[in-house]
Amino acid sequence: MGEKPNQWAKAGTKAHHGIALPVSAIHSKKSSGIGEFLDLIPVLEWMQRVGMDTLQLLPLTDSDENSSPYYTISSTALNPIFLSLHALPYRKIALPSFENKGRIDYPRVWEQKSKWLAEYLKEARKSLLKEPEYLKFKEETPWLYSYAGFIALKKKNGSKPWWEWTIDKVNEDEVEDHLLLQYLLDKQLKQVSEEAQKRGIFLFGDGPILCIKDSVEYFANEALFCPHTSVGYPPDPYSQEGQLWGFPPYNWEALEKDNFQLWKDRLKSYERYFSLFRLDHIIGFFRLWLIPEGEKPRNGYYLPSEEAGQLTQGTELLKLLLNNTKMLLLGEDLGIIPTRVREIMTELCIPGTRVMRWEKNWDTTKNFIPGNQYPPLSMTTLSTHDSETLAEWWDLNPAEAQAFTQTFSLPYEEKVTPSLRFKILQASHQTSSYFHINPLQEYLSLEQDWSFTDPKQERINIPGTVTPFNWTFRTLPPIEEWTTRQTFSDQVKKLTSPS
Repeated sequence: MGEKPNQWAKAGTKAHHGIALPVSAIHSKKSSGIGEFLDLIPVLEWMQRVGMDTLQLLPLTDSDENSSPYYTISSTALNPIFLSLHALPYRKIALPSFENKGRIDYPRVWEQKSKWLAEYLKEARKSLLKEPEYLKFKEETPWLYSYAGFIALKKKNGSKPWWEWTIDKVNEDEVEDHLLLQYLLDKQLKQVSEEAQKRGIFLFGDGPILCIKDSVEYFANEALFCPHTSVGYPPDPYSQEGQLWGFPPYNWEALEKDNFQLWKDRLKSYERYFSLFRLDHIIGFFRLWLIPEGEKPRNGYYLPSEEAGQLTQGTELLKLLLNNTKMLLLGEDLGIIPTRVREIMTELCIPGTRVMRWEKNWDTTKNFIPGNQYPPLSMTTLSTHDSETLAEWWDLNPAEAQAFTQTFSLPYEEKVTPSLRFKILQASHQTSSYFHINPLQEYLSLEQDWSFTDPKQERINIPGTVTPFNWTFRTLPPIEEWTTRQTFSDQVKKLTSPS
């Protein structure tokens, strides 16, 4: 392990405990149809009470009408759907009405909130334009005008992708609307960030490594991407044909000539709010599986093609990121990752991700690795937004579940009861990793009435599928309930207390 960079000064080499969630999944009595930024304030208050110090948020960037936050039309702009409408200044119009039950009706919430915000801006624009903080925000946000112009044109063209646009002009007010929305979003998320700092809690951000073709980055900087090619994944035991993701790959040489300004702006944007940041698909900095236009995923190729070139590129890019941010970087290194990549992450002091059910001696016995053998430079978790939750995995893999309990000296039960869940969560918080963070629903299931009868309903996303199910998960209890039930808080506090 190399000498720890300055980003480690605040976190230190000690155990950190926390929860991970998509903001969309939580809800309060004040939120309008979906989780909103200011819903996080009572979450932070609760975390401080139970001894948690890290709140991991899935991407908050603008994905327009798409519910997946990784299908982003801007890697820097925040998603207006997360605005806490009830707290907006100069508001006179009534709030839209939604039921916070069942899965999120994302298309309806997006449509209704967009209409409401358009009406709100008509009455509040003059007052907002006079705020000195608005002028300051515009001055210090380099990507803002290109984003606002792109979105205004996109709306004017019926939300079609930019290559189908027929209208090429918008008026100043239409652009100003999107500048103002980003200003309001920034104010609310900064409020959350300041509250986290006040309570000694690290806000842990996330953002997709790649952009979609119909994004402001591609539209404004087409030369920084490779044309007629898409990123995907080669064939593996889970997908014999491979995967076509559809994202355009970066032209790293062109980015280098541009002094990597795209990534520098991105990092500067994120660190307005976050102390920690997750590097999505970290292997992508080393190599990407490129699929020529019209070809099947299996006919793709790695770029760079040679391992030596991959390792050199990845090392240089990760060093570039480290040298251009104050945030502590953690890596998503799941899947088949070359050993040398993980060694480089260790040398650069970038923690990897350890999903307990996948931590095995794959090259030898295939046995689970005990938690006290995890590298300290890692984050332990029971599940991810792309995997089954613990309960669903348990039901589908009884033999694996039995082996898991043997490794961690736990009693085996056919179903994950609340008492067994507590023991498994306890094991996740006692590994030798520096970070211990699990999805919120894994904790909520400690209470019987907060668990879904069908554990599939607790899943956030099923990779490789595009369905109304994905990214529409909503917790059963509202924030007011799960942050105030004492039995729940007491159990979580025990999990985070030193044994």
